[in-house]
Amino acid sequence: MAWHGSTMQAAIKLCRNKRAKKIIVAVPVAGVDVAENIGKLADEIAVLEMPVDFYAVAQVYKHWYDVPDEEVLEIMKQWKNKPEGLSSTGSAHGVSA
Repeated sequence: MAWHGSTMQAAIKLCRNKRAKKIIVAVPVAGVDVAENIGKLADEIAVLEMPVDFYAVAQVYKHWYDVPDEEVLEIMKQWKNKPEGLSSTGSAHGVSA
């Protein structure tokens, strides 16, 4: 049986390979089975919401869209040009922190 969370699983393995002292996974939403599996790989896990009928992260957001590559590159460029990161009052693509 395949389970979702493969990107997170790869990120955890990368952190382990880089000898991270502690790996804490924090996500806004996950299915119970995925949270359990990821929890076995990480040192700690925090999940804000675990819907009973979970099928996709997008289901819990009022407005969801896939971010185009161009937008991601623009956000990364803005972040790189501001070493201290984006301000809490600033925004990247219209989302305030």
